[in-house]
Amino acid sequence: MKKSLRNYWKKQPQKNNLRFSPARVGILLLLTALLSACGEQAAVNNPDYYLPPTLSHHPTEIPLATPTEIQPTATPYCENDLTFIEDVNYPDNTEVTPGTLVDKIWLVENSGTCSWDSQYRIRFVE
Repeated sequence: MKKSLRNYWKKQPQKNNLRFSPARVGILLLLTALLSACGEQAAVNNPDYYLPPTLSHHPTEIPLATPTEIQPTATPYCENDLTFIEDVNYPDNTEVTPGTLVDKIWLVENSGTCSWDSQYRIRFVE
């Protein structure tokens, strides 16, 4: 008695509740065949496939340059100095009444090597 494949699959006892219909088996075989063609071998065998020369499957060591020690540069020394030019509002030896507020102004010039900025002040030191 000749049984068809369809009847054979239907009449087989099911084990572990797995159902394998001929359509599912066919799809599974088709997917297996298609997916086995995917991969690196298919790309390497294809003459149109371009593998850039920068990519390599074999890592190569790149020698690193030996770091050189950087010597700190010395901060250049500058000299603070000024030259008196003239009294602007009160000449020397001008008498002022005791208790009077005096705003004495001198004209001076930077004769040192340091640049003056807004932080510089002139003070009278005895």
